[in-house]
This record gives sequence, C-alpha cells and structure tokens, in this order.
Amino acid sequence: MLSKIIDHILSTLLVIALLKFLPVFFNLDMFDPVQGTLEQMQVSDIAFGHIRDYDNYDIDTNIIIVNNGHLNRKQIAAMIEIINQYEPKVVAIDAMFRADKGDDMDVPLQNAFKKTNKLVLAVELYKNQDEAEIWDTVKTSNSKFNTFAMHGYVNMYEDPDNFRTVRMITTQQSVNDDTLLSFSAKTVMEYNPELATKYLKRNNETEVINFKRNIDKYKTYNYTEIFEQSEELENIKGKIILIGYLGPEPGLTFTEDIFFTPMNPKYVGKSKPDMYGVVVHANVMSMILEEDFIFKFPSWFKNFLLVSIVLLNMVMFRYFRTKFFDYYQPLTIFAVLGQLVLYSTIIVSSLHLLDIEIKLGNTFFAILVCVLCFETYTDSLKPIVMGWYRSIRFNRKRKDN
Repeated sequence: MLSKIIDHILSTLLVIALLKFLPVFFNLDMFDPVQGTLEQMQVSDIAFGHIRDYDNYDIDTNIIIVNNGHLNRKQIAAMIEIINQYEPKVVAIDAMFRADKGDDMDVPLQNAFKKTNKLVLAVELYKNQDEAEIWDTVKTSNSKFNTFAMHGYVNMYEDPDNFRTVRMITTQQSVNDDTLLSFSAKTVMEYNPELATKYLKRNNETEVINFKRNIDKYKTYNYTEIFEQSEELENIKGKIILIGYLGPEPGLTFTEDIFFTPMNPKYVGKSKPDMYGVVVHANVMSMILEEDFIFKFPSWFKNFLLVSIVLLNMVMFRYFRTKFFDYYQPLTIFAVLGQLVLYSTIIVSSLHLLDIEIKLGNTFFAILVCVLCFETYTDSLKPIVMGWYRSIRFNRKRKDN
C-alpha cells in the first residue's frame, strides 16, 4: 500500500514538473500558434459569450454615457455647461487634460468644472521600471483642472497573456503611501457611498467584472444630442453622467480605447474588440450599484485543485491497469475526455447559475498529459530506478560476502 501511495505521489510530481518547465519549450517560435490559442481560451468565457442571455437585463438607469468624440476642450466645456443645467449627481470624465492649451481653450473648461457639483477625473498609474511591483507615479490632468475634481485611476487590469483583454478590475491601489480608488469605485462613492463602501469591504485586490451590458444597455447620448438640448436630457437629473469615447460617429466601432471582454462571442482566435473602455467602467459601476458580484476562490485553491485532480487521475489509471488491463487504453481515453467535459460544464454552470468563478489554471493541460506521465513513470522511470537500486544492493551483498 505504501509503495502505491509513493508511486501516485511521484507520478503526480512528474506532471507538475512538466507544467513547470513547459513554458521553456513554448518560447520556441514553432509553438506560437498553439500557445496563442491556449492563452486566449478561458472556459468561463463561454458563459459570458454564448450562454448568458443579455436580453434579460434591463438598461441601467443610474448611468448615462455621453460620447465626447474628438471634441476640443472649449467644446467639452460647452457640453458640460449644458449637462450641469440638468443637475446630474456626479459627472465622471474618462479623459485627461494634461497639456496647457492656452486661455482660450482652458479657461472655459475650468469654469465648467468649477460649476460641476461632483466631478471625477481620470488619472493613470505608472511604474518607473517595467519590473517594478508597485505603482509609484500618478499622471493627472493639468493642475488648473485638478482643483475642481476628485480622481480615480482608469488603468485596466488587462490579461497579461492576452493583449487588451479585460476580465477583472482592481478596486484600489497604493501609490507613494496614498491610496487611490479605481475610476469606477470613486464615481460610485460619490453617487452612493453606502454601496461603494460595501464593495470596498469585500477586501478583494481584484474583482471579476460581472459583464451584463454593452453600449446598447445604457442610455447614451452623442455630443451632438447634448448641444441640441432635446427634452430627453431631463433624464440626466440625479444620475451618473459618464463622459468618454464611443467613437467619432455613433454606432460605428473604432480601435481607439476599445477592449476585448468575455462578452465577445468569438473567444478563441482572432476577433474584433467588443467594448469601449468607458463602457467597461460602466459595467463595473453597475456591478457595484446592483451588488451583483462574482465570487472567486483564493489563488491557493487553484493549485490545490490541480494537485488533487492529478493525484486522483493517477489512482484511477493504476486501478484501470490493474483490474481492467485489456481495456486500459480505451478506459483512460474516455476518462480524460469525460473529465474535460465534466470540468468545463462545472466551470461554465457555476459562473452562469451561481456567479462563482472556478479557475483551474493548467489543470486541463495536466489532465491531458496525466496518462503520458503515468506510463512514463510506471514503464520507464520506475523500472530504471528500481534496476539501479537492485544493482547497488547486489553489489553491496557481493562485497559483504
């Protein structure tokens, strides 16, 4: 019994060692297509991109998005002056005004900001060194505008292995002994402090964004509609007015400030980015206001599941080989395929039905190589080691005799 337990542990360690050193091989150019596909694929994206019925979600009436297109500062000032007439509760601008453009451009914007009840401006966090672990620099708008505003950082938590893909958001960051809230959290804090405080008390460094709406599920105005001052603008009163870029023309998708999200129906391979950054922020705000969060397990749980699943596979393969030797090969194939389907179903269902994210990391790949590692250990490594061991014992006995 003890020898079997040792065999199971050693064969499991072989799988873990393979996962550990596999990236060395994946750095080779010949593996780039395979690597790219594996990096882009997350089973949980199926729940967002294919299963979730977005027609079931109503428009979030708390947030109104205004497209600022490519307006200059004087035009933005005129637009904000009009918006202020309709008494919004918070005006949040997903843009920065860094350079000095002269009094003709800057003074009107200063005056508009000064008249705004609660103004949140975007800032960006930077690291002076690429390998630095903490943010050490905050880039803000010009000081002439900061006087009238509160700030929240707009840095997106992009998937490090998948360019411009947003699945999570950081809640707050420490910068030079100061703590800054994200742009979304800061805006909600000014709109509904109670709900924002509940969100922060979750004490999660990152939150999985519970995407439920794209631009069609928010009331949006193009800047031209603001200047026309239609009767519909009465809807602005008491709302969050989120000003940001939705393209130079309404209804057309451009590549500026746009990201991939799990809502994208094409989750593997090349596709077009599907959500503007300002709409990503709106989704985070909606999530906070609706208290509709996704539960995620701590990071150690992913490693625990991986080791447990691999170890159980080793026990199962040995059982098949011992009890059903003639059917060992087809049984292992069906077992591997069955697990891939089972775990995929559990991941998608838990996210779709329970708002629980289960991340298995490299577990799917580990399952695929389990049989290889089991047979390599059982048929090659173990016999070789045992042969050496017997040879050493035999030579020692001969010496003793």
